[in-house]
Amino acid sequence: MAKNPIKPTLESPATPKTEPAKDIRQRAPLNTAPKAQPEAEFALGKENYVLLAIGFLVVILGFLLMMGGGGDDPNVFYGDEIFSFRRITLAPIVVLAGFVFEVWAIMKTPNNSSRLMRLLRLND
Repeated sequence: MAKNPIKPTLESPATPKTEPAKDIRQRAPLNTAPKAQPEAEFALGKENYVLLAIGFLVVILGFLLMMGGGGDDPNVFYGDEIFSFRRITLAPIVVLAGFVFEVWAIMKTPNNSSRLMRLLRLND
């Protein structure tokens, strides 16, 4: 028999040594102090949102102007009511003006000291 048997070891010189895995409990304690959260800011100012609401109401008004013109009898055509100035000309202009106003309300630079804000008393 062999006088010096080779004993198997867990670490052989060919394998690189790695640091032992750290236990999660050994980590530094987390900072438990409450952090001051930044105040949430909207993309637009208050005035812009008020103007958007006004533009939305103008668009709704335009669609309300387009309503009507129907009759009770399906055999009778009411051309004068359907093709009136209000439904064919005025209502589409009002709707288009409302959409243009919406775009302007989005693009307007917010200014909290404007006349609209003072009028609506939305200034803090």
